[in-house]
Amino acid sequence: PVPAYPLDPIGELKRYTNWAVQALAPILSRVEIPEPVGDRLFEKLKSLTDSGIPAYEPVGELVRVLPQRAARLSHWLRTALASSNRDIATGGLRGLESWLYGPGSSADNLPNDLLHELGLIIAARRRESLSEALRIAKQVFDKGTDDHQSTIINSTLQGLVYLAEELSYDDEHGAGDVPHLRWRCVQLASSMSEAGFDRRQEVMRWLELGSTDPFPEIRHVTTGDQSGTLLESKPDGLAADEGEVTQDLLPQ
Repeated sequence: PVPAYPLDPIGELKRYTNWAVQALAPILSRVEIPEPVGDRLFEKLKSLTDSGIPAYEPVGELVRVLPQRAARLSHWLRTALASSNRDIATGGLRGLESWLYGPGSSADNLPNDLLHELGLIIAARRRESLSEALRIAKQVFDKGTDDHQSTIINSTLQGLVYLAEELSYDDEHGAGDVPHLRWRCVQLASSMSEAGFDRRQEVMRWLELGSTDPFPEIRHVTTGDQSGTLLESKPDGLAADEGEVTQDLLPQ
């Protein structure tokens, strides 16, 4: 028999709350709310975050609603981006992404130091939030302004240099999330090449690594196909036959 209640009620509550928070930013982009309501909403989002449910996605819209709280909101998000807690750091990155490219977003009022934090995650190779940082940096080079790209270019290139060594399949740590992170790096390098950084040695190096990677999903990125997905864990016998299809794929 199927139980009448969730097997993990706390987990279910967190998931539903996450969905509600993610839906809040596009709603705020379409309505005007009084300043006192905005203040109460900010306090509620902080309370959710303190209780273990990161709630950073609406921060860009809250800056629009509460311009006098812009410095406080930016500091809140900056603290999340610098966090060593995986959930907090990735939640902060999604808040940054929503501010940059979400519905009704206004990247013009985004403090540059928040983008610096994105670049620092890549330069420092912080594994707890590296995949999300690589994904969002790719968007910056796909559709960001020249100013935004110039803000993160040096730190991104620095990170790519070290990641080329640290994500080697020959390294003793070449397991776990290594194929997934290599896929993210090749995707980022491809976008950087399209954005005009194709002559940078760091970009060329990753495109070369991608073109010879044992995973077809990674090789396809260098031919312009970035629609595939890649599993997070390295399977047994990675150096597989040319046509091997990977299983248990992650969503992009």
